Amino acid sequence: MPEDLSLAAMSENYLNTIRACLEDLYRSSVTEGAEIKQDREILTLRPPKNPEHGDLCSNILLLLQTDQNEENSEKDEIVDTISSLDCVSKVDVESNGYLNIQLKEQDLWVCIAGMLGDLSELYASTDKAEITLPYPKEIKGLAPARQKWNAEALARLAEKTGSTVHFVDQEYEGNAGFPYETALSKCGEQSVRVAVLSNAEDYTRSFSPVLATDRSYDNPVFCLPYAHARIKSMLEKARVEDDGAGVILLEGEGNLPDFPVEQKLVKMLCDYPRIVERSLALKEILHLVTFLQDLSLLFFRLVQQLRPQSTDYLTEPEKGEARRILFLATDRLICEGLELLEFDIAEEFI
Repeated sequence: MPEDLSLAAMSENYLNTIRACLEDLYRSSVTEGAEIKQDREILTLRPPKNPEHGDLCSNILLLLQTDQNEENSEKDEIVDTISSLDCVSKVDVESNGYLNIQLKEQDLWVCIAGMLGDLSELYASTDKAEITLPYPKEIKGLAPARQKWNAEALARLAEKTGSTVHFVDQEYEGNAGFPYETALSKCGEQSVRVAVLSNAEDYTRSFSPVLATDRSYDNPVFCLPYAHARIKSMLEKARVEDDGAGVILLEGEGNLPDFPVEQKLVKMLCDYPRIVERSLALKEILHLVTFLQDLSLLFFRLVQQLRPQSTDYLTEPEKGEARRILFLATDRLICEGLELLEFDIAEEFI
């Protein structure tokens, strides 16, 4: 990896940079003496519902109740300050009051490269905090089992972010759901674990062993390890065809992936730290599993559109190396997520 993209240079994630700027602007703009709520509870920074509007959006102007239809020095100062950040390409104010932020392509790519280095880059936007989670005393059905698995997965995730988790033992109240031992005997523990953690608690009462082991893209139990196997197979094929060329980051923006599905995959990968933060804040690993499922589906859409397995997509001289990095980063997140879920990746699909 080139020296200028070392881990030291990438230690500050762009989400951290923008969020810190927004929080400073919010705190400095609130009327003196007014109650300031916890910034991260009310100040949002997320992708807009319409990706064409930008890469991120924030509600800071709505919180400060600035008038979007008139000249406003406070609004202009906020826009100018965020626009001046090195990672920001453009800032627009929408008619609904949201602030839409476009990121520089090269800065997004630096985050992708960072995902192949130290794991700290994957968790760069999370806060260090203490988290308390309920932990069932007895496992009779999939509902308390889900509570247990959710707590354990979040504890492993929190450890990576520097957070501290405390389990509170308690009796599970309510419908225990599908019989625990029956589910494990029909599907195996790790398949059941991923199946129930990729769905809300209600799923534990309508659990289907058939659907939990269905070999379809709609089932994370199949889709996630299959995506890993496809990536591994295609990268190995590319290495053989390209005489074992090493995977390094190409310099220059002109060499970055530019197909729309590639750019969407880059932006989705860069959203991982925010998803981690959301999962811990809401004490629900479902958000992370859903993200991984959507990531795998986007990868398969890329495969369908660009056919990397039967073309020179991964070995093409100008963009092949960058595309291999994109595949490696995708695989890194999928493998990281499956490890958090304690799912052993089998190589049966290759």
